[in-house]
Amino acid sequence: MNHFLVPLHHSLDEQEGYFSGMTSMEVLINAMMKAGANKRHLLAKAFGGGDMLRMSTLGNIGQRNIDFAQQWLESERIPLMASDLGGYWARKVIFEPNNGDVFCRRIEAKLPQMRELARAEAQFAEQLVARQKPARIDFFD
Repeated sequence: MNHFLVPLHHSLDEQEGYFSGMTSMEVLINAMMKAGANKRHLLAKAFGGGDMLRMSTLGNIGQRNIDFAQQWLESERIPLMASDLGGYWARKVIFEPNNGDVFCRRIEAKLPQMRELARAEAQFAEQLVARQKPARIDFFD
């Protein structure tokens, strides 16, 4: 199970990188393979990408995360078996690792605590994006 806040991350801070889709997906897949999983047999289910505040200043970070996840899974040839993506709500996701079942319930962002949590997550994502620097590219002759 994986949760990320931004699709890509180019910060100098390695720990912050775990909040990005690219880093967290690579870490997750590598850990699964180290534990004996065969990448050719992996299946994915994806949930989230909601724009709960309906006022993202980052160009809809939820949609960017959805686009990243779908493209990443396609490029890694991991089939997306089920999904509940986008919209204007939070989700409660329960994962049963022994059989792969996932239960997802949509939660309307009406409660003040939920809106505050979504606002704090969006603010943190904005800080991560603001701290990003361009990726370094080394050319070899």
